Amino acid sequence: MDFYMDHSQAKANPAPRRLCQSDSACCAVCQTVVDFQDQLAKARAVVQDLQDRIGALELRTDLNRSHPSIIDRLPQEIASEIFVYRAAEASHAREIIRLGAVCRNWRRIAWSSQRVWTRLIIRSRRSRVLEKHIPLVKEWLDRSGRLPLSITWIQPSLEIFCEEFDQYPMVQILNSQAHRWESLDLDLPGVTFSLFDASTATDPPTLKTLKLNASEKGILRTTKLSLPTPRVIEISPELGVDIQTFNWKLASHITVALPTAESVLRILEQGAHILAFKVQLNDDLWEFPSNASLQITHSLLKDLDINFNEQDSLEVFMKSVTLPALEHLHLRASDIVLQVPIFISFLTRSSVELKSLTFDGVGLSPEGFIPIAPLIPSLERLTIELPSRRDDNFRRLYFALANCISSTNPDAILPSLQDFHWCGESIFPWKVLPYYLRPLSPQDPTSCRPLKLIRIHCTLNSRRHELPVISEELFAQLSRLADRVKLQLRARYDGDTSDLMDMWKFIL
Repeated sequence: MDFYMDHSQAKANPAPRRLCQSDSACCAVCQTVVDFQDQLAKARAVVQDLQDRIGALELRTDLNRSHPSIIDRLPQEIASEIFVYRAAEASHAREIIRLGAVCRNWRRIAWSSQRVWTRLIIRSRRSRVLEKHIPLVKEWLDRSGRLPLSITWIQPSLEIFCEEFDQYPMVQILNSQAHRWESLDLDLPGVTFSLFDASTATDPPTLKTLKLNASEKGILRTTKLSLPTPRVIEISPELGVDIQTFNWKLASHITVALPTAESVLRILEQGAHILAFKVQLNDDLWEFPSNASLQITHSLLKDLDINFNEQDSLEVFMKSVTLPALEHLHLRASDIVLQVPIFISFLTRSSVELKSLTFDGVGLSPEGFIPIAPLIPSLERLTIELPSRRDDNFRRLYFALANCISSTNPDAILPSLQDFHWCGESIFPWKVLPYYLRPLSPQDPTSCRPLKLIRIHCTLNSRRHELPVISEELFAQLSRLADRVKLQLRARYDGDTSDLMDMWKFIL
């Protein structure tokens, strides 16, 4: 403590700056410097004293009452809008309650603004609902008047002893407001979903978004939440969905787990307004007969993300569906090969103008990617994420992208490509990268692909690969392209990730 005080005093009263070498009294110049330092120290003390006095005044409650905050000076309508915006961004109920805990005026504004209370958030790690929370939730909902409600209830450890909703007061309260549900986001044990009932709503239901999440595997066969025909339906992949559980007619965005490709086709058949469909096929949840004869044309679907569980499901789906509006296609699987002729037939039949295409764990048959490329000239984003043994039938693509138009190569592939992402367990042929940005036609120097991002990520190990490097010459070539395209060339080698461009920058 003594050391700290001495140190502070030394900073406040620094030793005189001696310009002369004499050990005796200061010369006139040195004395002037010392005088200035004394005056500076006094000035600092005066400033500090003034700051302390201002701080003391600001802490006075009577001053606060006579000088209201910015919120207090705003018209109540504007202050209420600010509170509504803050409530919409909250992740926990207490963040909204704190608005009324600041002062009496803030509490008056918050308590009288019905829109502040239209978002109810319940988060708990407990195995039961505390009794003291029941009246608080009821009061919360009463403050929202008759406005549409957004309800989030996250309590995955909740214990359910029976399936009668009248045994659970919290569920009763929420069901009593079913006619006002606009968004319902539940992360609860799967058995609880049958307790929520929208069929008893006194007015026509308004539910637009329904999200159900459960940590344990199960099948969602029956629910009384389907009556409102929500536009957005998101069910966690742990919960398999019987397609009869929901009314899909008005749905526009769907995320579900289903047993077979046929169940996907059935939903597309019923849901004429679907714009985005993310589905995981999982026959481990339950058995479901497959029927390959169903043929579906869906004219609105733009975004399809489908995770296949087996080879047959992939082929059945590609042979049975026509999607003329499709813009984004994400094909995911593990150890499954896409037969190129079947995929070409799908693209030709659909006449799609794809903007993004992802192969995540999906390999290609020996025909490779080259026959596919002419059918998707509008493609802007290509993502390939593959294990090494599925990479062979893609490798011709990496070299074909480096070719320009010539008498032997009349059409350059993927002329609209902007983002190219590749991730695999082999070494990418780095040397081709500079050629991706050269003119597609030798006669037209401006005919380059509009590439903005090239991201290459190799996952390697010392048992099968040498440490990946790029030559100094290649580094120089790529550096000259840095103002045109963002390059992320990374290698994960025995668990350590390195950026190959940054390595050369460090060396040079």
